[in-house]
This record gives sequence, C-alpha cells and structure tokens, in this order.
Amino acid sequence: MASTTYTSDDTHVVAARTYSLQIECWGAGGSCDAEAGITAQAGAGGGGYAKETALVVSPGQSFTVTVGSGAVGQTGDSWFSTDSTVFAEGGDDGAIAGAGAGGNTNIGDVTQSGGTGGTIGTEGGGGGGEGADTGAGGNTGSNGSGTSGGAGGTGGGGGDGGAGGNTGVVGSAGSIVGGGGGGRGESAAGTAVGGRGQVVVTWTPVASRGGPLMA
Repeated sequence: MASTTYTSDDTHVVAARTYSLQIECWGAGGSCDAEAGITAQAGAGGGGYAKETALVVSPGQSFTVTVGSGAVGQTGDSWFSTDSTVFAEGGDDGAIAGAGAGGNTNIGDVTQSGGTGGTIGTEGGGGGGEGADTGAGGNTGSNGSGTSGGAGGTGGGGGDGGAGGNTGVVGSAGSIVGGGGGGRGESAAGTAVGGRGQVVVTWTPVASRGGPLMA
C-alpha cells in the first residue's frame, strides 16, 4: 500500500499496476477578516470531510488535486478530479451577522460536516468550529460571553477551532486540518485564518487485474 498527502494544489498521476484509488478530502476552515470592527465577530466554520473508498482508474491517468486554503478571501473547498467526484466543503467565514457554518455539502462514500462557529457575546468573539475527520463531524465553537471570547470547537478528531478574542483582542487561527478561525473581540483589528485542507490518495498496486501485488 502507498499514499500521497497533498497540502496544496497539484496533479496526481496513477501509478503502474493501479486500478483503484481511495481518496480522502478535508476542506479548510473559514477565516475571520482583518477589518477593524466596533462590534465583535462570530467564529468561522470548520471544514468538511469526504472519502471515496474505491475510485476506478487506469495506470498513467492524471487527476487535478485542489486543496482548500484557510486564508482570507480564498476558497476553502478541497476536491479530487472535479468538484463532483470527491469533494469536501470549506467552512464559512465568521461575520458580525452570524456564525460561519461548517462545511456540510460534501461528496463521497463517507462524509462528515465541519463544526459551526460560536456566536458573539456582548464584546467577546465566537470560537471557531472544529474541522471534520474520518470518524466524526467537527464540534461547534463556544459562544462568546460578555467581554470574553468563546473557546474553539475540539474533541472530534479534526483541527481545533481558534478561540474567539476578548474585548480588543483578535481571535486565534484555526488548527490544521480544517479548524475555523476565532472571531475578533469588539474594537480589535486583525486576521484569524482557518486551518488549511488536504487531500490524501491511497492505493495498492496489483500483480495482475486478479489480485494485489505480492512482496
């Protein structure tokens, strides 16, 4: 068995004697922007997860690999080949109006949704949602309370969400893979990016079309 982990856009070329691929995609977490705001900001959502267990391929075929970025203004979606083959949605950005949703429009045999960001307190920012992983969806970020920021979502297996900022403090960045950025506290200015996504391709070469390659 062999595998390749992609952390940025690339091309995957199918290896010799390989006729099936397992594909796993993680979307990036949403971000919270750098614009100064009088009002606190809710947390960003965590990235989703998708797995295709046996994609039929031929040796030498080339496939586009797209990996979501957690940076402000960049797409957080990750996919293999096309966005209708195997697809993991990135988390939504945090906003004053409401928390960012976790990535939940995912395509594959197995899918998990990212956690939603937390809402604002009186002045504290919401925590970022946790990224999804193979066995569980991401957990929701905690809401801000009064002047304190909420904790980021954690415990589900994906990248942790960033903590929301207290009054005058910027939220923390989301963790890799797929954690959403924490919302800023009131009157703070700065960026809390989301954790990037990734794509993992796994395969087993065969001696013939009848069975796996023997050592």
